[in-house]
Formats: sequence, structure tokens, C-alpha cells
Amino acid sequence: MKTHRLVFVYGTLKRGHGNNAVLHAGEAKLIGYAVTMEKYFLFGGGFPKMARTLGPRQLPHIKAAKYAGRVVGEVWRIDDRSLAACDGLESNGVLYQRHEIDVKLHKDARVGKVWAYFILHTPPYSDLILPNKGKLEWVGR
Repeated sequence: MKTHRLVFVYGTLKRGHGNNAVLHAGEAKLIGYAVTMEKYFLFGGGFPKMARTLGPRQLPHIKAAKYAGRVVGEVWRIDDRSLAACDGLESNGVLYQRHEIDVKLHKDARVGKVWAYFILHTPPYSDLILPNKGKLEWVGR
């Protein structure tokens, strides 16, 4: 029996972006668009990076708060083979760390637990993306 997991993707793993094929290393099905329930930080640059905090070089709290937002992305149901491929792409435990978070699916407003990848080392602050109406979204190139 195959195990399926839900994963939240917010960057190059999204449909139409360069690494989406990694999700299809095994079975993968798009469940829908979603937004995180908690506020996080999102960095741009060559590829997106979601962070829980701004790291040891914290900006003053008032200034940092303007960069926090609910991250927009997609939820996919994937099997263990696809999860292993995603862990490999994200260098799970080295570059990113996979954590379970809550997201709200857009269409039916359900809240559920999903896996998401967070960057382990804070990127340059110049790469911070500003929220638009409280939401953060990486659109890519």
C-alpha cells in the first residue's frame, strides 16, 4: 500500500515552473491553491525561500513585521517516491528543512496540515519580498 502525503509548494515546484517535474517522480495530484495560516517571510532571488524568522541578524521588530505575510502556493498529494525526490531537490536537512504547517485551501476553505520546506540559513535581506494585502507570493521568471 502506498503512502500519500500533502505538500505545500510556493516556488519552482509549482505547476508551470522548472522543478514541477520533480513532484511527478512518482504519483502526484494537484489538490488546489492554498495560503499558509501563519505568517512567514519569503525571500526571492534565483529561487524562493520561505523562513520562519529572519535569523540572527534580526531587523527591528516593527520593520520586520512589514515583511511577514501568509504565503500563497499549491497543495499536492504525492507518494513516497515523489517526497524523496522533493527532499533531494531541497537538500532536506542541509539547505531546507521540511516541517508540517497549517494551510487553508482556497476553494473549500478547509484548513489542513501539509509539509512545507523552510530555508535553514537566512538569505540577504535585500531578497525579502514585501506582502501584498498581507500575502506573499513568488511569481518566478
